[in-house]
Amino acid sequence: MILFPVAETNCFGLFPRITATTLLLTGLVCGIAWWVPSSAQAQEASASERAQAQEASASERALARRAFQQGMDAARAERWEDARVAFARAYQLVHRPRVLLNLATAQVETGHLVEGAENYRNYVRDAGEDGDPRLIREATHRLAEVEARTPRLTLLVTGLGPDDELLLDDTSVSRAVLSAQLPVNPGTHQLRVMRAGAQVAQTQVTLVEGAEQSLRLEVPASRRIVGGTSVPGPEQAARDGSETPEHGVLEPTPDHPDSPSSGGAWRSPWLWIAVGLVVAGGVTAGVLLTRDSGQSAYSGNVPPGFLEVR
Repeated sequence: MILFPVAETNCFGLFPRITATTLLLTGLVCGIAWWVPSSAQAQEASASERAQAQEASASERALARRAFQQGMDAARAERWEDARVAFARAYQLVHRPRVLLNLATAQVETGHLVEGAENYRNYVRDAGEDGDPRLIREATHRLAEVEARTPRLTLLVTGLGPDDELLLDDTSVSRAVLSAQLPVNPGTHQLRVMRAGAQVAQTQVTLVEGAEQSLRLEVPASRRIVGGTSVPGPEQAARDGSETPEHGVLEPTPDHPDSPSSGGAWRSPWLWIAVGLVVAGGVTAGVLLTRDSGQSAYSGNVPPGFLEVR
């Protein structure tokens, strides 16, 4: 693995892969000081490195130097996550292209292949004609190796609405990535679709190094959000035979439209008016028939105000 350490003489050298017990030098001669090159060394430093060193304050350079050394110590102990954090801090403080090489190495060792490859590429681009040709060749070689190890994921999503948001691992991604081979890090990746702040579809996949795989997701295009809940839209409701809620109120769809609990004809006022008229007509007819027979209206009944005791 490549590392570009700050030795006791404050210069850079090239290291091959670090093992648990050894740290082998390749014998490259250090040609540039860490932050402030001498007049002889300044001829080998790139213009961008000199400009960036001048922009940083003395305190920032001191802090960056310390962070870089912490990264080197962690890398020698194969504590790659600690090394990645330390190198990232050093690079944020002072953007030295050669610090970027160590950051890229630590990123690759911690499974951040996409970020590591991008930083190798950035070094080659930023080094330019003033860069060390040997380091540029080595970074180019490492870039090719990492890209070959990087998984590729093709996102195939259908049914996206005009305002839907596509999230890959909780990060918003452009629709331009759809149907293209997207470089991703090894591991599990979750794809989600958000609509009006609510999730309407999701799926996930696990990839190993060098894998190429497609991830399909069908989004219910006509679903809408009511009261923070994903519900069928008018088109889907028409297909499913369900009702579209209004004003955020969800009403259950009846199993039997003609049952009393479901409404329908049983809720019609005309039905109950007709029933009332029929009952009233039957009672009136019974009274008239009784009076026409010459019998008392109370015949066979207990008169009002009396209690019959047998």
